[in-house]
Amino acid sequence: MEVIYGKNPVLEALASGRRTFYEILVARQHYDEIVAAAGKVRVIILSRKELDHITKSAFHQGVAARVSPFRYTPLKEVMEKKVVVLLDSVEDPQNTGSI
Repeated sequence: MEVIYGKNPVLEALASGRRTFYEILVARQHYDEIVAAAGKVRVIILSRKELDHITKSAFHQGVAARVSPFRYTPLKEVMEKKVVVLLDSVEDPQNTGSI
């Protein structure tokens, strides 16, 4: 099990459907918005201090989730593609659109 955190990462992971969500942890002020997106996933209200402890960070934006590990595509399958782009040290992911 992994913990992901931040409002957008949690909402995007929910939308993608690629991970199993075990529970979503939120500070009270984000409850309504997250419940609307959570579907059948259990949502638990915690203090920001509890979220700091669980995420080991203060940059969780009041939202975290316990989820299944991300399943990466096997390298062999990636290499079967006609074009593969490998990027390293990208500081602004918005710039990848110019490639």
